[in-house]
Amino acid sequence: MKPQPLTEIAINIIEKRGSFAITEATQQILQSKYNDGKISEALKYYAKTIFPRVLPIFPALVNLSCKAVGGKTEQTKSVAMAMMLITASGDIHDDIIDKSTSKFGRQTVFGKYGKDITLLAGDVLLIQGMSLLQKNSASLPLELRTDISDLITKSMFELAEAEASETCLWKK
Repeated sequence: MKPQPLTEIAINIIEKRGSFAITEATQQILQSKYNDGKISEALKYYAKTIFPRVLPIFPALVNLSCKAVGGKTEQTKSVAMAMMLITASGDIHDDIIDKSTSKFGRQTVFGKYGKDITLLAGDVLLIQGMSLLQKNSASLPLELRTDISDLITKSMFELAEAEASETCLWKK
């Protein structure tokens, strides 16, 4: 029997440890109480077509980090779902930057709805994810909430800087 390549093993672990966050975040999008208009339509489209195919790296890392320090991984579910919404906003915004009109054989939100709707849809996911994260960390000590907020802000800034660097490299 031929051994599995390491990338395949890693993908299986990421999917096993993080797919619940995509499922729950998808339900959060589809069951939103703000279900009228183009933005909602675009988000539902994303939740049904692109989102299920995304590799849930960040939720898996949250889950595995908790497990590594002996924590209860059940307690990471809401944070992982919030992270999935936040990273989905980045994915949607990235399609505008890259002018990506298709992904996984389907039209992206940008390809189907254009730049303006896509930008606003990504903003909504970012706000939804940050709001969920804030609600779920309300019971934590202030210092820990501050550390979490600072870490996410720093990570989002680094991700944005990486995207900005990518645009500079297009010409090379």
